[in-house]
Amino acid sequence: MFFPPERVVAGLRVCTQVREALQSCENILLQASKNVVQLSDSASPDISADLAQLDQFSKVQIQLGGNTTALQLLLNTSEKKWCSKVTRLDVSGIEFERGDGRQVGKLLQRCKSLSSIDLQRISVGQAGKSSIFASLHSCPKLRKINMYGIAIRKLGVEKLSPSLSQCTALTELNLGWNSIESGGMLYLANALKHCIHITTLSLQENQLSNVGANHLAAVLPHFKGLRSLDISWNSIGDDGAAALSQGLGSCLQLYSLNMNENLLTHCGGASLAKVMPFLTELGELSVGFNHFGNDGATSLCSALSTCLSLHTLDLRSNNISADGTGTLSSILCLCPSLRILRLAGNKIEDDGARHISVLLQSLPRLVELDCGWTSIGSMGALKLGQALLAACPSLRKLSLCGNSIQPEGVIGLADAISQCQLLTSLNLSGNAAGPRGAAALGRALAESPALKSVELSWNMVGDEGAAALAKGVAKSRSLERLDLGWNKITQRSGEMLMESQRTLRARCSAVKLSALADCGQTHLNLTGNEELGGCEACFETALSGVVGGG
Repeated sequence: MFFPPERVVAGLRVCTQVREALQSCENILLQASKNVVQLSDSASPDISADLAQLDQFSKVQIQLGGNTTALQLLLNTSEKKWCSKVTRLDVSGIEFERGDGRQVGKLLQRCKSLSSIDLQRISVGQAGKSSIFASLHSCPKLRKINMYGIAIRKLGVEKLSPSLSQCTALTELNLGWNSIESGGMLYLANALKHCIHITTLSLQENQLSNVGANHLAAVLPHFKGLRSLDISWNSIGDDGAAALSQGLGSCLQLYSLNMNENLLTHCGGASLAKVMPFLTELGELSVGFNHFGNDGATSLCSALSTCLSLHTLDLRSNNISADGTGTLSSILCLCPSLRILRLAGNKIEDDGARHISVLLQSLPRLVELDCGWTSIGSMGALKLGQALLAACPSLRKLSLCGNSIQPEGVIGLADAISQCQLLTSLNLSGNAAGPRGAAALGRALAESPALKSVELSWNMVGDEGAAALAKGVAKSRSLERLDLGWNKITQRSGEMLMESQRTLRARCSAVKLSALADCGQTHLNLTGNEELGGCEACFETALSGVVGGG
């Protein structure tokens, strides 16, 4: 039976003996143009006829949802005329059985129209990977390849490189988390020089080092249209940064550069600064978790004035002091398009917070500010709160976790937060709000029109503060998650919070009260509040129906 394009085609059946294995296959899809053929567990002795339905479409997209059984059904189907129409193949997350890699390789040889393949996190032996790699050259239209996390290593790169060199239409390549060292990068660079249309290259979480960075830099001039480069977590030092700076000088359309978690010092910052005047379309620059210090950060940011589109700057954990923050603030005021600023993990302190509050007056479009773990105290928090309220009407996310903010600072901050019309996320965990600060935040919860997530773990809230927060939760118009872990909350206050959640549930959507830093929690979990006397399970049971809608 056939359905019009906008309807679901429920035609793909599986045999009864694999029904139990497919009980969790609701998300396994074969997508054909606008149609969806869904793999179900209904009885059918043969799926060949159902797959033949795909012949009516000019383009077919196959998504197996990480299910090994679905892969077996496809590979064992005798009729494969539809292969020539496959434009996208997603086998990500599948644990291949013995011989599957070779079978997939043979399948790829028939997919002449394939433009996108996702092999992310597949588990397959070296022989199977080699077969898949060798078959990629059979797909002349291939534009997107995702091989994140499949343990390619140097030997795999040697096998992969010959096929990659023939994928001349390639635009997006993800080889992150594959233990590729400098030697493997040499093979890769020699292959990629033929892929001149690359716009997105992701090599994060490998082991390139300075030598590998030099090999990469040598091939970058071939990528005139490169828009995104991710080389974070690669142990790249100053020498590598110097080479990359020269290579990036040819990538005039670069929009996103991620060099987080490397080994760059002030010399590396100075090297990157040299190429910034050429990258006029740069929108996202991430160089967090390096070792720039004040000098390196100043050198780099001084060169950003020509990056008129810059909206994201990540300078987390770079040993920037309060004085360095003052210099940066005077420089970054020339970047009015900045929307996301991340400075967590530096030594900003109250003086630095004062400088940032002045900077904020020049950033009216700011939507996210991260100043967690920066030794900001109460005075700094007050300054920031006042500046955010006055100058940043678009702010949506604020993090001041792990600082030294006392009750007075939290109270002042809460007054500003309650008036931030678009603020949805607030992280104040690891401060010293105490009962008075918690009471102020409870009032802010009741008044805030948009606040959805509040993290207050490790804040000495206690029963008095929890009771005040419970009132705010009950009156909130938007709250979805409240983290109150490790706050010395007893059973009595836990019950009040639970009741406030019920009240809010009756008025709007469910609130997730969690003492874990896991947004996926859907019940009250007060781990760390030992004063509950082991009653956590009671709350979990009672709330499972409230949050789950049961």
